[in-house]
Amino acid sequence: MEVQTWASDEIKTIFLTQDVDKGYLPLKVRKFIPEAGDALHRSWSSGGVERKHRCATFAIANMEDTVPTLLAFIQNQVMTSVSHYILEKDALIRETYCMALDEMTDAKVSLPPSFERKYTHL
Repeated sequence: MEVQTWASDEIKTIFLTQDVDKGYLPLKVRKFIPEAGDALHRSWSSGGVERKHRCATFAIANMEDTVPTLLAFIQNQVMTSVSHYILEKDALIRETYCMALDEMTDAKVSLPPSFERKYTHL
């Protein structure tokens, strides 16, 4: 879903990392005007104390243009992340994740025709 109410025409590039590998995800973002129902805070509990952090009002500038970058990042990073977080853990957890990854790579998914035309070359 594309944001419709932008607060600025300026587009910035941010780089998201997972602290697992040298990989990063570049995203073009733009300041938006919040609408009713937008999540503008993240909250958590620490030591029984509710904590809250206000999020910056930036959104992906163009979701459709971002899809190929996001898909490539996921494809390139999923094994690195699973290896880092899972492989040294419990054998059952490791085998479950490995089986899911095998299924994911072998899966035959029906995609909308517009998606198939644009992104199946990745």
